[in-house]
Amino acid sequence: MSRYFIVDVESTSATPFSGVMTEFAVVHFRDVPGVDRQRDTFHGVLVGTLPPDGPVPVPDPDAPPVDPFPVALSLELWLAERTTSTPTFVSDNPAFDFMWIAWLFDSLGRRNPFGFSARRIGDFHAGLTGDFNDAHRWKELRRTPHTHHPVDDAVGNAEALHALIHRRER
Repeated sequence: MSRYFIVDVESTSATPFSGVMTEFAVVHFRDVPGVDRQRDTFHGVLVGTLPPDGPVPVPDPDAPPVDPFPVALSLELWLAERTTSTPTFVSDNPAFDFMWIAWLFDSLGRRNPFGFSARRIGDFHAGLTGDFNDAHRWKELRRTPHTHHPVDDAVGNAEALHALIHRRER
């Protein structure tokens, strides 16, 4: 069982102080080509949003309120079904994504199932190329378009990570 999970968060602002996390997605990264095409994803919706005009979600004032506790608990159970070790949080921007997930669990008095750290795909790419400044070109390896829907973005990041791992093997 793989302990790696690609995470993407959408929010109305840069931090939990000034905005809200509207939704997030988690992809179980197994790096098994046949299986990886059937993405194993978790999609957590915390705030109903209107169709976006840009990258920042707009809360729908008519959407019913969502209790975040069952969403967080469902994620905990989903992760526990997929790994017996501490899940490793992987993201294109862990400084942003991890902050929101940590806040979700902390605000509910729950232990963050990802622990206290995360991995950045761009840093892995920079290490593979030997160029510390080459932390963005990996995004060209996404097959799923980057739409700012968290499932699309997490799946695209998983595709890119898969390509990076197999490029390294050549």
